[in-house]
Amino acid sequence: MSEILTAIVGYPGVVATVLLGVVMAYWLFVMFGALDIDLLGGHGALEGASKGAMDGLADGAIHGAVKGVAEGLAHGAAHGAAHGAGHVDGAVDGAVQGHADGVADGVGKAASAAQSVGHGAAQAADLMSIANFRSVPVTVMLSVLVCFGWLFCVAGSRSLQAAVTSMPLPWWLIGSVILVVSFLLALVPTAVAIRPMSRFFVTHPAKRHAELVGKVCVVTTGRVDGKFGQASLESEGMSLLIQVRTDHAADFKKGSKALIVSWDAKRGAFLVEPYDEMVRGD
Repeated sequence: MSEILTAIVGYPGVVATVLLGVVMAYWLFVMFGALDIDLLGGHGALEGASKGAMDGLADGAIHGAVKGVAEGLAHGAAHGAAHGAGHVDGAVDGAVQGHADGVADGVGKAASAAQSVGHGAAQAADLMSIANFRSVPVTVMLSVLVCFGWLFCVAGSRSLQAAVTSMPLPWWLIGSVILVVSFLLALVPTAVAIRPMSRFFVTHPAKRHAELVGKVCVVTTGRVDGKFGQASLESEGMSLLIQVRTDHAADFKKGSKALIVSWDAKRGAFLVEPYDEMVRGD
């Protein structure tokens, strides 16, 4: 028992233990409604973060290329002027040569960086797709990862601490390797564990306004005019309460059927017509 406790509170287990404590505190707050399960983002958050990082690197590469071109131009002009020693032709040739060298160097660096960034982004996206990390919120994935990482780290440090006492390497170095390897190994069971969870985090996209045009709704207010009116709409098993308006006199009352004819973005409401009149063609 003392060996297990030592592995938990000693290095590197203490790092994983602290992370596990943070995870437990987070889920405790979630249970009491103080925090949201999507605190760090929902589906695709990791993909979005990695894409943002890749875009940032690409922008940096382009900035470096532009800077290289400018520096090459300035350096070439100065170099040509110095060697020309008053000769106009020498200054011009130097400036042109420097400009060309700067452009070539900058473009070469930008192409190389962009190629590396694109390759890395593709590999990261493929890895996340295979591991199914994008199917659950980031907080869920990190929680499972920390749990497995803590288990591997404690088990690894307890198993190896006695075996490496005779080795000349310091324990902090060996412990650091155990910590990193533990969380890398934890990626595999994490991917397996979160796969069946994905069905509980299916995102249902909201209906677009254009998709509701042409549907029949039921007025829930006593009147509908150009400034006021609400109606309920049944769509794919869901009951929606929508804002409705009409620009001409219509005999709307509570319980009347209305046909949605368009969406008015300025007023943030649907324009409706009496359903019975539209059916009769009045």
